[in-house]
Amino acid sequence: MEKLAPSLRSWNLYGRDADLNRVVHMLQPGSPALVTITGRGGVGKTALAHEVMRTLGQREPSTLVALEGVTESDLVLSEVATALGVQVEPGEPLDDAVSVVLRHGSHLLVLDNFEHLLPAAHALADLFRGCDALRILVTSQAPLQLEDERVVTLSPLRVPDDAATMSVEELSRQPAVAAYCQRAAAVDRRFALTNSNAQAVVELCRRLEGLPLAIELAAARAAALPASEILRRVGSGKGLGVLHRERRDAPERHRGLTEAIAWTYRLLSADEQGALRRLAATVGTVDVDTAIALLHPEGGDAAEARALDELAALVDFHLVNPVPNTDPPRFSLPESIRSFARAELVDLGESDEVEQLRLRVRAAQSRAVATGTESGVEQRLLLRVEADRDDLLNALRSAISMDRADDAIDIARGLGDLWDLRGYGPLQEGLLDRAIALGERSATDISRLANAMLWSGYLGLRHSSAADRDELIARIRRAEEMARDAGDDAALFHAQCVWLLVSPVTGDFDRAGRAAELGLHLADTHRNEGWRAVMQVWAGMLAGLLGDADRAVQLGIDALSNARRSGDRETVLSAAVLLGAFPDLVPDEGSGIPSTQEALELSRELGLKYYEAVLVVRMVERSVRLQDREAAVRWLSEALDTAVLLVGSPLVGFSLLTTAGAAQLCGHDDRAAFFYGTMRDDFGMLHRFLSESQRARHQAMIDALRVTLGAEQFEVRAAAGAELDRGEAVNEAIRYVAQLREPVLDLAGPATGHRLQPIDRLTDRQLEVLRLLAAGMSNKDIAAELGVRVKTVMHHTTAIYRELGVRGRGEAAALAFRLQLVD
Repeated sequence: MEKLAPSLRSWNLYGRDADLNRVVHMLQPGSPALVTITGRGGVGKTALAHEVMRTLGQREPSTLVALEGVTESDLVLSEVATALGVQVEPGEPLDDAVSVVLRHGSHLLVLDNFEHLLPAAHALADLFRGCDALRILVTSQAPLQLEDERVVTLSPLRVPDDAATMSVEELSRQPAVAAYCQRAAAVDRRFALTNSNAQAVVELCRRLEGLPLAIELAAARAAALPASEILRRVGSGKGLGVLHRERRDAPERHRGLTEAIAWTYRLLSADEQGALRRLAATVGTVDVDTAIALLHPEGGDAAEARALDELAALVDFHLVNPVPNTDPPRFSLPESIRSFARAELVDLGESDEVEQLRLRVRAAQSRAVATGTESGVEQRLLLRVEADRDDLLNALRSAISMDRADDAIDIARGLGDLWDLRGYGPLQEGLLDRAIALGERSATDISRLANAMLWSGYLGLRHSSAADRDELIARIRRAEEMARDAGDDAALFHAQCVWLLVSPVTGDFDRAGRAAELGLHLADTHRNEGWRAVMQVWAGMLAGLLGDADRAVQLGIDALSNARRSGDRETVLSAAVLLGAFPDLVPDEGSGIPSTQEALELSRELGLKYYEAVLVVRMVERSVRLQDREAAVRWLSEALDTAVLLVGSPLVGFSLLTTAGAAQLCGHDDRAAFFYGTMRDDFGMLHRFLSESQRARHQAMIDALRVTLGAEQFEVRAAAGAELDRGEAVNEAIRYVAQLREPVLDLAGPATGHRLQPIDRLTDRQLEVLRLLAAGMSNKDIAAELGVRVKTVMHHTTAIYRELGVRGRGEAAALAFRLQLVD
């Protein structure tokens, strides 16, 4: 068994070398400086300040002023005078007496725990400006907001995101893990980090948010409870109670995590405390507009200003954290703080009131998203819905349980577009059905209910729902009648879109044709060019499915023109995707029709992942047709990266189908048959979404494989592929392409004498991840930067390590620097 003794370094300074060097550099003797170390309670500000004093105190006088027990701001200067041994003459102003001592010669003055005395900051500023060589170091949970102040924000200790790929020795050098090990060994000399407990220790440190105080409190129980047991109790919701330990040499607020948070909470105004409680009612991160709506729902400029002030105060005290690189800005609450604030909600009897407010806010936002989706406007706010997904799902469950029918239906409709993209399974279907049933019982607004029923029918039919197909068709028909009876032409237009979009599944192309005619009539009646462009796109896709390629192209060109006139860039993209299915019939580039590459760039600019995935698959197909093996494999790698995010979408099947095409191009007919087998059961369904020429190309590939392999061997290989589920099939395709890239990328070697660098094996997205990794960003930060999930980043990093032949983050970063990918 691999076993490692913990390091003997002081536990509360692990991972702080850069912070220590930065503060020491700021406070070098010779020039005045006022530096504030900030960070949430328990993050280690005092420990760092003491280490700075030890480092600089050897060169010059230094004085520590402990302010924890000081209760009045007016007493701060008195504490400074006492610590300096200043003798104040009768009638002499205190600030003058202190300045006399500090005015001449270099001196480092450290004021610890200033956050509850912030009104005294102006006196500190006066003292600083009156002394030419004075350097002041302050620790405070919030900045002092002084002109001369330089702020150093202390973050929690880093917890490795990719711990599963690291050895015990590597893990022991990670700051949060090292801190836990050192403190655990201090209370139990038998403790050691081993293969058997390493992952539990890492996960515990992650659950404790890398906060040194929380880690110390957890490690203090190591003699009685292993990390796995503490983790279980923290995960069961008992975390704050478990994290408590009596210590006679620790201030009261550091004897438990609850006490530490409560200390900070009591520093807030009543309005700021209320703001924290309201934000804590959400799940996950929250954007700035949602935060404003929750804090001051009355609206108006004055209310918005108050909300922003309260939000800024919570950020200053590190109770709420800005999420890096988000637009619009988003904020997160550490789970320990969220748990504390929710307990306050219950104690104050505010839970129901705040929950109803959250549901009203989320329902209003969802109505805006649904309206945008149904009218075909450019921005459907899909990225925002995805970022809010966890809170929206939680709100939907809550609205159903509280019998709030209108809110439940609105939130479900707002999630519809996301479910269409990210997958619609039994969980989502059950929630939507419950919302509709609640709406029917509650006699909710007919238009609202009709639109929800249309989404239900569309999603169920398009995503192979377990529900009865005839029942779903009847639901769409009933919703259409409800919209007509209510005189709601927007909902009626939505119904025609649904009939067109489900026609590949229902096979009712006559009904789809009538829907196209009615949809165009509604667009003309309302003189709505946006509606007309949308309907032309869907009618064009219907024409393509029916083999009328000329009509499909003409409708696509008309839709493109109308969408450009109405400024609807999303429908411009939809039209470009339609036209891209008929490359032989589309006019030359001079016609202004976007190329596949231009459409791909637009999809990325708009953040529309579904269209991006379609177009990347098109790039694979194009490369296969052109017999360009290198391009085919490169684009296929990117397509499969996207497929990981879209397991519930038909696009996964297309990605696997193009994997078969690329394998055939590379001469691997047995692998081509295998990957065809992974989606053979869905082959007929996938063909419903393709044009006649696309279907013919795919069928020709299958026929050729049967000939080259022989019918019997083809069936054996296809049957082996059919044994995999979607997720397993995508992972197998990713592994295959990783093996394929080496020979493909080295094709130029013998002919040119140039062998491509290992870095050239990476996709564009992997290169982007590598650059951010080498810049020192964690997987969580990279995920926020790229707008993907942490698991997706972990998938990319694992692929990067494999492609580059390195053992981990450090070696990958070093290679990136050597190849000048990072300055």
